Amino acid sequence: MSQIEKLIVPLVDENITLKDVDTSDFLGVYTEDINSPGVDYLYLVFKYDISNLRQNLSHNGVDYVRRIGNDLYHIYKFPRLPDIKKIISGNYAELSNRGISRIHTFWSGVDDITANYPFYRTIANEKYYRVIPEEAYVPFYRKREPKGLAVKKQ
Repeated sequence: MSQIEKLIVPLVDENITLKDVDTSDFLGVYTEDINSPGVDYLYLVFKYDISNLRQNLSHNGVDYVRRIGNDLYHIYKFPRLPDIKKIISGNYAELSNRGISRIHTFWSGVDDITANYPFYRTIANEKYYRVIPEEAYVPFYRKREPKGLAVKKQ
């Protein structure tokens, strides 16, 4: 997970936990979805696994499954909150105290990279933009029954 994603993830939803994103199923944070355009949305993408659905996330956002390449992905779509907009546009100095507190609480004891405020200044003005790849087109073929031989009646 990138440094910027580490700032964004705790702000996406109050119910998100480290357990949700600290897994190989978590692919990352995306700012745009070609197949579902929307300006003020953010997307969390996971490898699809029916046994590992994140029920706490789906209550506050929209979720859907998409095939990209040969794999299925579970995508959670959330509105971009003001602090998330600031991070995406590179304005880390303007984060709210509540947002900074949430980031520190989320990563405390796990990752020291966000423990000090000067960290935000090291990546200042770095904008974040990441697009979910286009959905794979899976053609639908109807199975045709073989035609039998025509029998001529005499």
